[in-house]
Amino acid sequence: MKKRILSMSIVGLVIFSLVGCSLVPKFNLGGKEEEEKIEVVDTKPDVKIPEKDPVVEPEVEPEVEPEVEPEVEPEDDPEDDTAPIVSGYSQPDSLSDDIYSYSVSIDDTIYVLPMYVNDFLALGWKPASSYDDFSTSLGSNYYTTFNLKKGDTELGISVCNWDINSRPASECVVNALDIWENDLEGAKVTLPGGINFPEATFDDITAAYGTPSEENWGETSGSCTYAESMYNRVRFTFDTDDNGKPFKVSIENFVQPEDFVVGEISDEIPKATAAYVAPTEMSDKPEDFIFELQGDLYKFPCPVREFVDNGWEIVESKSAGDLIEGLGYGKVTLRKDNFEFWTYVDNYDKNATSILNCFVNEFSVQNYSAKVSIKMCGGVEYMMDKDTAGKLLEPLGFVWEEKETGGGHYNLEIGSYSEYSVFINKEGKVQDIYIENAPKRSQGAAYMGVEE
Repeated sequence: MKKRILSMSIVGLVIFSLVGCSLVPKFNLGGKEEEEKIEVVDTKPDVKIPEKDPVVEPEVEPEVEPEVEPEVEPEDDPEDDTAPIVSGYSQPDSLSDDIYSYSVSIDDTIYVLPMYVNDFLALGWKPASSYDDFSTSLGSNYYTTFNLKKGDTELGISVCNWDINSRPASECVVNALDIWENDLEGAKVTLPGGINFPEATFDDITAAYGTPSEENWGETSGSCTYAESMYNRVRFTFDTDDNGKPFKVSIENFVQPEDFVVGEISDEIPKATAAYVAPTEMSDKPEDFIFELQGDLYKFPCPVREFVDNGWEIVESKSAGDLIEGLGYGKVTLRKDNFEFWTYVDNYDKNATSILNCFVNEFSVQNYSAKVSIKMCGGVEYMMDKDTAGKLLEPLGFVWEEKETGGGHYNLEIGSYSEYSVFINKEGKVQDIYIENAPKRSQGAAYMGVEE
């Protein structure tokens, strides 16, 4: 693969919270910005492809006319562990003239994105190396990249999982292609409107497609992009000293295929959720993240069902639906004794599950006039006076930050997205207690002590 480093904004499809997948970044109560739901999954294990067993010729006795052996089907290529499942791709009779058809002809075979991985394999493409392992599991609305090879021609692809559950990459969708001049090895590549890559110049491209949506030029390289959105576009990349000819073309169409069959939600409680153990006593160690709310003890992260079992109700009109996609998130509002709070909950499982099985990992009073009972490490309580709270918090490492307008915060940061903040109002009272312990969704199961 030609080694060039280019800056480009990625689909944080990658994809989709491809992931995704609503592609809008999520902001939680703590003000942190979560990763976009489409994320790049960098998991390509070094798996050695087994060699084919040697063929042993049968012995033939002398002076005996050998029988005619029946024809034997040739063995599968050693790189093909299983026969590909063809999704029924039928290529069009001719290449479109529309750049936004997201199509390309490679050696007279027309490809139209999105396509299924197994359709590429059925058309003769193979993993370019043992690192391109299509048994790699992709979470819901996540994508990753692979390299394919057909003869001497190599192709970069982006593979996305549009399901609510985890899937192996072999069952997922190709939503983007990267074609490099140095990887063609004589292959004929034609784009809509009869544009031959890489022979067409910038002038040829603009004559066929009109003024680009975007142009970026540097001293040695540049690009022009035709885009319907940041997830649906075609980009040509040029060497500025190469007579105006592109050395790379990228085709991206991050949409779910119309015939994609989405899986069903499981009724089983995920292992991470089942692993939660409710605390039986308070702790003076901030890193334990144990607190008391309305008379019951919780430890963050904590499953929604623990709150429900303790008498909290999910306010459906202010919450996401019951289904939360694999490694996804959603909003929940919980209410008890006329007090309610809302937050985002995380699904630590690769498969979709009920919101009851997802994890609450932060709490804030939100309503400063609320009638609520909350106690945290050190014995600090809601509406406690500042002097008493300070004597309890400072020995635990909390730091005071005063506001110019009066009041301030006692803060303690334990790690990324793991912190406390105790807000003291102008009257010198604890008016909010913010607690957060939010491991990344992809690491949540391991945090709960579960191996997947």
